[in-house]
Amino acid sequence: MLERVRDFKIDDKRSKKMRDQEGKFWVSTVSLKLARDTRDDAREPTAGYEVSALGALTPKFLGSSEDYYRMEFKASQYWNFLDKALVLHVGAKVGMMDTINSNKRVPMYERYFLGGGNSLRGFPYRRVSPVDVNEDAIGGESMYVVTAELTHPIYDFVRGAIFVDAGNSVNGTG
Repeated sequence: MLERVRDFKIDDKRSKKMRDQEGKFWVSTVSLKLARDTRDDAREPTAGYEVSALGALTPKFLGSSEDYYRMEFKASQYWNFLDKALVLHVGAKVGMMDTINSNKRVPMYERYFLGGGNSLRGFPYRRVSPVDVNEDAIGGESMYVVTAELTHPIYDFVRGAIFVDAGNSVNGTG
């Protein structure tokens, strides 16, 4: 994959760390994902499990502006009770990234920002993250999310849910 990223019009009120991210960058990534999926339905699973491991390398020698890598692991298990009237889902995701042979940080546009419906429900979108001196989210270089959810069908494709999510996005030293 080859893409062009452009960070522009970063407000002067933002920290120097954030303003230094302004510019145009190339991202060329090679990745490998290994997965096993036994779920009974990909969209609304009621039984089975899914596990995956992802490794991605974004090197300068393939045209990228920076050298860094990413590793992620994900696992989910689904059980149903009372003839699929209740579905229990338990899952976890862990990820980390770092630069290759450099004292630099992973670019902000690649870092982990959690919050919102696809990661940590109950938190504003992309707000669970390390912050800079101005309290602006700058993204983390590692993250973890765990979830437990009990759902029940209400009508057709509408489901009610009780859930608990926990997680964080953090940086290493520097």
